[in-house]
Amino acid sequence: FTAQKRRNLEKQREKKALENDKIKKRVRKYTRMTEKPVLKQVSHYGLKTSLRKADEEGTRSAIHAARAELIHLQEKPGKIETEGMEKTYKLTQEEIMEAAPLAA
Repeated sequence: FTAQKRRNLEKQREKKALENDKIKKRVRKYTRMTEKPVLKQVSHYGLKTSLRKADEEGTRSAIHAARAELIHLQEKPGKIETEGMEKTYKLTQEEIMEAAPLAA
């Protein structure tokens, strides 16, 4: 993947994660800022970019922390079961994430 494709995939996963109510509640717990910065009022381009990137990074970190907490709270470990003679080593991480219940 190129860096741009990787960023786009990450943004799609973050949007999916925020649709899940369990993750949404935990994201609020890990979010540091109470309100998003009002970027329209900032006229300096460099400062505006820095604030936007810091906000995106904070949101991304909160989502990752919330998903990690949900994974660690599972009582029993997961197991990959394939259909028929399908080999587990041929599964990609994207296929596993789509099939996993916490991948939302």
